[in-house]
Amino acid sequence: MSEPVSNIDLGQYSAEQRKTMEQAIEVMTTNLLWDHDAISSAMGRAWTTVARFLQGKPQGDIGEVIADFARLVARYGATTLVRTPIVDDYERVLANCRHDGRMGAIVARNGRGKSTTVRDWARRTPRARAVVVQCPSQCTRGDLVSLLLAALDVTVEGAKQPDRERALREHLTARHMLIVDEAGYLVSDRRKTSPLRMLQDLHDLCGCPVVLVMRPAEWDALVAGRTVYEDEQLLGRILHRSIVRFSYKSAEIEPILRRFCGDPSKSLRAAVRDQLSRQVGGLRALCADLSLAADFARRDGFSFDEAFLAAASARETAPTLAKLDDF
Repeated sequence: MSEPVSNIDLGQYSAEQRKTMEQAIEVMTTNLLWDHDAISSAMGRAWTTVARFLQGKPQGDIGEVIADFARLVARYGATTLVRTPIVDDYERVLANCRHDGRMGAIVARNGRGKSTTVRDWARRTPRARAVVVQCPSQCTRGDLVSLLLAALDVTVEGAKQPDRERALREHLTARHMLIVDEAGYLVSDRRKTSPLRMLQDLHDLCGCPVVLVMRPAEWDALVAGRTVYEDEQLLGRILHRSIVRFSYKSAEIEPILRRFCGDPSKSLRAAVRDQLSRQVGGLRALCADLSLAADFARRDGFSFDEAFLAAASARETAPTLAKLDDF
């Protein structure tokens, strides 16, 4: 990762131009990792020109360069994710691990957008060379090696386990990044040959950052593990963490509601609070209900509140309406 621009000054630009450039700076930080060559190639501009614009010392046609910034955002910043403080924190962990070459952990309950975020970030951040795998239940060390080799498109015909692991170490470098979803399935294996120990070794030997994605109960089991000394070695390497234990906050929910219905009513907010309080599928189920409600409202002329209840009822996630005086 190259050095970011120092002394950024956007004060002389219009509000609309500043917004575009702020979005471009986020892309340069999160997706392109301040790689000067990659940024120059993506914008079709010399790096010195880009840097001068960010420092408030533009040269040439400002409108044309701003248009190049906008194309950069459209190319790398396009996402179906709803931006929330939780999503931003997940991406902070991913970007920091890639920058520092360290291990990290993303810990949250089901439905909080962990898997969706890491895959979306990996897609939008090709410079990170992220290898994303999802562990099945009862995942063994051999299963994890197979997943990683397949993700790297490496074939090792008829090789024994030590040969397969050697091939994996030979192909992994510090330029790669490993993201292991459902890593909680690895916690129950407490042997010295466990998959978690192998990930620690890959980080140490190959220099690649590793991010573990799991649920709070699994993280707690890791922290309170029986093999305390070895777990402390692993936990000591996990520098960047996002651990979400608290209940849903309005700052997390409001952007999602506005994404689907613009200006949510008091009744809709109450219904959503009730649905989430009963832990019916979390944010994943909520987004599915809101998306279906938007289709119902557009197609059948329902109000969005009516459409949301119809969608939730169809998916068997309907709120307890007796609690909601506004409906």
